[in-house]
Amino acid sequence: MISGAGPIGCLILMVARLGGANTVTITDIKKEPLRVAENIGATRALDISQSVDKIALKGDPRGSFDVAFEASGNADAVIQAIKNLKSGGTFVQVGTFQNTNVSIPSDVVMTKELTLKSSFRFDKEFSWAAEYLAAKRIDVAPLLSHVFPMDEANKAFQIAQDRTKAMKIHLAF
Repeated sequence: MISGAGPIGCLILMVARLGGANTVTITDIKKEPLRVAENIGATRALDISQSVDKIALKGDPRGSFDVAFEASGNADAVIQAIKNLKSGGTFVQVGTFQNTNVSIPSDVVMTKELTLKSSFRFDKEFSWAAEYLAAKRIDVAPLLSHVFPMDEANKAFQIAQDRTKAMKIHLAF
């Protein structure tokens, strides 16, 4: 499961599929990033803007996912991801938070014997990403929603602020 279908969440999706994940569920509150996620291989792309209850697979209150990546930077997403993990599952925090401390449901972490991990600034992962791109193992083109010449940078930044219009913007020099 991946919480957040922005560029980082979609890159996680690509690498998960490349690594052999048979099914990948991705969640977001915006339709356009979810559409992109479906196009690049998400098994399920769920709009949770109205209710996070859609995340869980029916019939298993103990959890539905082996691994959960939180890439949205939303504190509530951390709690939902942890609650939706199977016993022995792994939670990976990738999204960043702005001036927020997140309360982890430690009772759930303990009783399910979960593993918690995080990544910050992708130190080791940067070389892997460069190798994957060079070898064409992943294709980031679907994540680029717009390309602007440098003289239209102001317009590019305005569009980039609206996730309903833009996934990732490239400025061409």
